[in-house]
Amino acid sequence: MKAKLFILSQILCIISCAVGSIQQIININFNTNLQFTMYFFFYSFQLCMFVIKQNRTDITRKLFIQTFALGLFDCCVNACCAQAYAYVNMANVSILLCLVAPFSMIFGKFILKATYNFKQLAAAFVTIIFAIAFTLLDISEGESKNKLLGDSLAIIAALGYSLDSTISEILSKNVPTQRYISLMAIGGWSLSLILMLSFNVKHFGSTPWQSFILFIPLSILQQCYQFLQIFITQKSSAVTYNLSTLCTNFYSFATALFILNSKMNFVQIIFGLGIVFGVAVFFVGGENGAEVSVGRVKDDAEVEVALTESQLGEK
Repeated sequence: MKAKLFILSQILCIISCAVGSIQQIININFNTNLQFTMYFFFYSFQLCMFVIKQNRTDITRKLFIQTFALGLFDCCVNACCAQAYAYVNMANVSILLCLVAPFSMIFGKFILKATYNFKQLAAAFVTIIFAIAFTLLDISEGESKNKLLGDSLAIIAALGYSLDSTISEILSKNVPTQRYISLMAIGGWSLSLILMLSFNVKHFGSTPWQSFILFIPLSILQQCYQFLQIFITQKSSAVTYNLSTLCTNFYSFATALFILNSKMNFVQIIFGLGIVFGVAVFFVGGENGAEVSVGRVKDDAEVEVALTESQLGEK
């Protein structure tokens, strides 16, 4: 099972890297940033799974409301991340999204009651310091207003993704992956439709048709990514998914530098690698602490029942 999850996590990395590359190509080559339209395509594909009968059964009112609200939030976070690509390159966004890990640690501490050792706390602190230094250096390289906005959007997206994944770990534990994703799509599709009609439709006439064609494979890739994200979280833990995210950001960073020819000076590269290193130390430094999650709480309860039964047997 571990080998299977590892392979799936690497596929997830490649998909995410491809998504970022296509978004960058759309923004640069076609001067198009219809992020609400792009995510309308994505949630439309995702909503198609709701047609399957088994994805419409055993849905409580509480679960529907929770996933609908999370879908609205997910749409906002995705749009925020997509907008960041309009102001900064893929390398910047990829590196700053590494902050998902320390942010997840914070939410895990307060929401999932996870515990972390000193090495993990120190690594998270170093990661945040490197991210701040990376951003300050980036906005000093000219066009600081746009770069500051782009970096800020990427950081906000990292914060949103970490909260999104933490909540998903709670809500999706006992729900089939396809059903959970299709339920989330309802909220995301509704909001993306409203935002597309409000802000993007007026630009359709001046938008190259190639952009809309690229939205289709982009939406399919995002759908695959979403499925793998929820599946990996359900079958393992948030730790495995966050490790996958680290690999994704590193691959995207390398792609931006060597394939998309994104410009970045040596000091920025050092700070960027420092962020990746800090996140790696965070996980390697204390895997046991990071494993505490909703699933672990259930295991503890099962252990307590087992101990009680054992004691009764001895009597």
